[in-house]
Amino acid sequence: MPLSSPNGPTVNQIILTPDLFRNQASNNGDTSPKCTPYQNQPFSCSGGDSAMVQALYYESDPISLYGIPPLDGWEFATYLSDIATNIDNLSSNAGITFLFRAKMYAGPNGLASGPCFDSSPTYSARPVTYICRGYEFTYNHTAIDEDLDSLVYSWDRPYLNPPSIRYPARYNPRFSPTNPTPDQSFNINNIPASLDPLTGVTKLAVYSGSGVKGYGPQYK
Repeated sequence: MPLSSPNGPTVNQIILTPDLFRNQASNNGDTSPKCTPYQNQPFSCSGGDSAMVQALYYESDPISLYGIPPLDGWEFATYLSDIATNIDNLSSNAGITFLFRAKMYAGPNGLASGPCFDSSPTYSARPVTYICRGYEFTYNHTAIDEDLDSLVYSWDRPYLNPPSIRYPARYNPRFSPTNPTPDQSFNINNIPASLDPLTGVTKLAVYSGSGVKGYGPQYK
């Protein structure tokens, strides 16, 4: 859909080019994790192993927006197709296409959006894409806001494509947006996923199930 703002040009498409330096520095996004008892058999994207995630980075030329966002903000939405095909906590998960959203709000006293005066937070750590069964897992998103804005974390409900008819993804029994991983109803040793709203630290442990599992917790 076109992107436009009052008294500004209409952007009908955004051309993205690979960020070659960042891709090379991150081993092309291949996490290649090792889990007990698989120390001698690391999983990898290049090997085509199930549940691996490869993060590839792109960037666009600068885009200028003019005007003052309304009280409910400007919403930016896009989606990627066929990014998830085996997610245990969501129903009807074959070929799921997730919707990604972001909002831009007006500055203090209705300050216009341009020129840019407040940047979005950045994440210093790469998301861990593989969690080993039978171990307590702790992850810190390591979000940093250069403008020293306060950050608050919470679980969010995932929405499906298309943006014009968006509808929430349905969870399988015993899962929910605030309970995205197996809890103690699956195994007494499981530690349900928790997200600290102030630090962003996620904790969980999964002892139930077998084989490779995929879960889709969403946060904002």
